[in-house]
Amino acid sequence: MNRILNLIRQDIATALRDNLIIYMLIAPLLIAFGMKLFIPSVEQAGLSFAVADSASHQLVEQLQAYGTVELIKESELQGRVEKTDTIAGIIEKDNRITIIFEGNEPQQLIETYKAVIEEVTSKQSFAEITHRSLGKEGSILNELLTITMLMMAMLIGSIVSGFNIVAERDTKAINAIAVSPLTALQFITARGLLASLAATACAIGTSLIMAGTGINYLQLTVILLLSSLLTTLLALIVGASATNQIGAIAMIKLLTPIYLGLPILAFFLPDRFKYLFYWLPNYWQFQALGNIYFRFPLNVSLWHATLITLGLSGIYILAFSKFAGKKLNLR
Repeated sequence: MNRILNLIRQDIATALRDNLIIYMLIAPLLIAFGMKLFIPSVEQAGLSFAVADSASHQLVEQLQAYGTVELIKESELQGRVEKTDTIAGIIEKDNRITIIFEGNEPQQLIETYKAVIEEVTSKQSFAEITHRSLGKEGSILNELLTITMLMMAMLIGSIVSGFNIVAERDTKAINAIAVSPLTALQFITARGLLASLAATACAIGTSLIMAGTGINYLQLTVILLLSSLLTTLLALIVGASATNQIGAIAMIKLLTPIYLGLPILAFFLPDRFKYLFYWLPNYWQFQALGNIYFRFPLNVSLWHATLITLGLSGIYILAFSKFAGKKLNLR
């Protein structure tokens, strides 16, 4: 245990002397802060109307002056409103106009839609305007970006540990470790602990900025800790696949779309295609985090997704550790 702690202390000292690593650690927090300021303006950037095809041609033309209009069957209107973008459903029937909202829109945006409809119908005093909500809570854009930023923070935690391995390979310090009493298991454990600590700290800080205190941080911490094998795996991939910082940066460019992009892609795909992503531990990690941040139920529970993440990560790290041990000349 002392060998592991000594290696972790050496890694922390090395990281604090590297300006690039320090920047990477604070980058998720800076980006999260910028995103938090930017999201409200994005959600209110434009108006979109999903209009039932039974509406009058005059109403459709008038709405087109205020935003984009989609004509859709009334039976499909609720499903369209429930999609991930911000759009209001419009039904005109018997001189009555109903505006349908998902329920997670800012109140200011709801008032804007109502004001537009009132303006459009101002010359039609007989028109009655009502609105109803589908009961959704929370901003889907904010939730999705929060999960993405958390996973980015965890990736950066892995990169910090991976860069330390690369630095040791570049300076030939890994050769001294290889002939020391430190075993390959102890080396991987030390790297994994450092990566997990850095990732957990960055992720919790990012969540506090993006989501505040309105989520269960005990559950989040458990997910982050049980994702430590995935974090360790990413660190080993970077460290064992590159011999210098340029090579490490190239590996990061390859890992980022796989680690972040594929789970986000799966989120937008129909359910019948999601089985294609079941072999990815980061897909299940995204699902676990989604159970905390999304305000709608997912197809898999938080603990089910977390345990699958742990299991798949364990399988992959066992397989990759042999390759890493050979690349790093560890016993």
